[in-house]
Amino acid sequence: MTRIGILGGTFDPVHYGHLHIAKKALQGSPVQRVLLMPSGNPPHKPVDRITPAHHRLEMCRIAADEFDDIEVSEVEINREDPCYSLDTVKLLQSKTRGVQYYYIIGADSLADLPNWYLSDQLVQTVKFIILKRPGVDIEDAIESLTFPRDKKESLRKGIVEARQLDISSTEIRKRIRQGEPVHDMVPEPVLNYINTHRLYR
Repeated sequence: MTRIGILGGTFDPVHYGHLHIAKKALQGSPVQRVLLMPSGNPPHKPVDRITPAHHRLEMCRIAADEFDDIEVSEVEINREDPCYSLDTVKLLQSKTRGVQYYYIIGADSLADLPNWYLSDQLVQTVKFIILKRPGVDIEDAIESLTFPRDKKESLRKGIVEARQLDISSTEIRKRIRQGEPVHDMVPEPVLNYINTHRLYR
């Protein structure tokens, strides 16, 4: 069975931090490939503040191009309705056979997991890979969740050691607007695309 990790996000823009997460998931978990999955209409963000989908998708493709085990999925970005993780996983499962999907999140997202759309169904439907974060007691975070005991144990099995890179898309956009360098935050081919299309100016 093929094991594929899903790394979702706005990716506005994709940066070294995202790629670091993907590589750590590949190194420290059973997944054999990671899908970068840019959101088309994230339910938690105002759509008018997000860079057009085709640019974010292309930047992800450019970033993933140098890796054999990182790919890009258009499943969410082509949807106009809000993109909920459960719907995405079910759609992927309906289109593929012989694939075990894993959802990749940071430990800092654990506390909010019960607030995700139909989260009780989500943890029944897909396995999770949880990357450790500084300052987050991952054991306490899992124990405080209201999920059944077997699902908590499943979450524990998905914990991966990972040093967090202090990079954010918000900071990158701010720096570009102010004319400050971002070459240590964004892969050069992605930065070339940003400059060519004058994004975030």
